[in-house]
Amino acid sequence: GELVPKRLALTRSEAIAGLVAMPMSWLAKLALPFVWLLSKTTQLVLRLFGLGKDEVASVTEEEIRMLVAESHEAGVIDAHERDMMNRVMRLGDRTADSLMTPRNRIAWLDTQAGLERNLEIMAEHEFSRYPVYRDNDMDVVGVLELKSLATRMARGDNALFQTLREPLYVSESTHAMKLLEIFREEQQSMALVVDEYGEIQGLVTISDLMGAVVGRLQAVENADEDALVVTREDGSLLVDGSLPIEDLRELIGSNDLPDAEDGDYYTLAGMCIHYFGRIPHAGEYFDWAGWRFEVVDLDGARVDKLLLRTLSDEQADELTA
Repeated sequence: GELVPKRLALTRSEAIAGLVAMPMSWLAKLALPFVWLLSKTTQLVLRLFGLGKDEVASVTEEEIRMLVAESHEAGVIDAHERDMMNRVMRLGDRTADSLMTPRNRIAWLDTQAGLERNLEIMAEHEFSRYPVYRDNDMDVVGVLELKSLATRMARGDNALFQTLREPLYVSESTHAMKLLEIFREEQQSMALVVDEYGEIQGLVTISDLMGAVVGRLQAVENADEDALVVTREDGSLLVDGSLPIEDLRELIGSNDLPDAEDGDYYTLAGMCIHYFGRIPHAGEYFDWAGWRFEVVDLDGARVDKLLLRTLSDEQADELTA
């Protein structure tokens, strides 16, 4: 409705403005008495109902997205700026469970393991903070910060778990903006994500929040790299099943996903299981939004890797037919 004339005006703003400037000026002068009368009448009616002046209509998110798209088409902003603005607008709708590193990918340190084993884990992952448990993640004892560890070691204190920080817990339904507020108030940059039963489901950091804004999809040429998306020589994409849905939308350039509103899934693997209604087998595939999603590897019952290929025009036409 109202978006069409706005889009037309943005596309040919100067030509349309020059064409209608003079007629609009005369029309405004002609209608001034009627506008004044209607304005005063409206204010009087609102006052009778105990209401103040009518507030200026708010700008909708769809209008902002349209302006961003038009600005990119006009060359005012580049593609990276456009993508970042769109991510910022999506951030308010995201929750901790869509940002977190899942439980089975957390690099834990264990107080019951030997020093050598814990150092191996730290050397393998090279993070600045590590959650620490005793035997298993049902007994979390704290968070080890390498900065404080280095300070203690410089003083000759080599005890690995001598000083641990109290772990921060957040609900999996905590919204991203609230999560940012919690990090700021608690002066921490890492939190364990728990479900309604208090069981740990994952780990979220301030870097995950920043990645949701600046973009964390890094397609690499080397499959040995620790990346969620790997670009193959034929142009297809080898994608980790833990890829968050928001990142998938950006990757395929479409917000349309299977039962996106009602589907209870947050990762590419979850979407795949939801589509089939069961755990799929390696080699099974489905077509969606101009892409073919093929399961290529499973880790037990977990969908580990999928291969994404763009469909040809003929295949896409058959899909929409």
